Amino acid sequence: MTEPTGTESNGATAETRSGLPSWLLPAILGALLVAMTVFTVYLWRENDTPSNDSADAGFARDMTDHHAQAVEMALIAWQRSDDPEIQQIAYDIATSQQAQIGMMQGWLTEWGLSLARDGVPMAWAGDMDHDMEGASSIDDMPGMATREEIDALRTLEPEEMDREFLRLMIAHHQGGVLMADAGVEHVEKDVLHNLASSIASAQQLEITTMQTMLDARETS
Repeated sequence: MTEPTGTESNGATAETRSGLPSWLLPAILGALLVAMTVFTVYLWRENDTPSNDSADAGFARDMTDHHAQAVEMALIAWQRSDDPEIQQIAYDIATSQQAQIGMMQGWLTEWGLSLARDGVPMAWAGDMDHDMEGASSIDDMPGMATREEIDALRTLEPEEMDREFLRLMIAHHQGGVLMADAGVEHVEKDVLHNLASSIASAQQLEITTMQTMLDARETS
């Protein structure tokens, strides 16, 4: 099947294989990000704010970057896959993690802290940071895919892309669970502690689901 293009020859807007306009999910994600950021800032009114080098700030920044890559991969899979199950889990990952990005950026903004880190990633993570020695960029965070792996998702045949997406996202979630567990241990704010705990639980469930999906597609 040929790749969808920006416009078809008759001038109609391109659609994904699910039949939905290709711009729809990115538009939803953009609206989620804005809405969750504004909502979080509105609700947050504590005077005791974390410091710039706190575990709370570090976790929010690093998990934001980690989530952003998951959203990117999920968008590719949602747009290119012919498989309704792949489309559904990609949609769920993209929308849930984009909403969480909005929450974390909203808290950082309300605390008067920069969205960008000053030092190396995972410096807030205590004992876990020993496994990150030599890390210098977000690409070194647990579970992160390489740029080459992500680019391959754009060019692989749909069925092989489905399998590779699941492999990459399983590894990505496994890294996310490690980071979330470290967040549960080190952050002080209840909102971040609760978020880290929910991320760990949700992603562990999704790992199980995706592994089942991958096993079925590798033996079919």
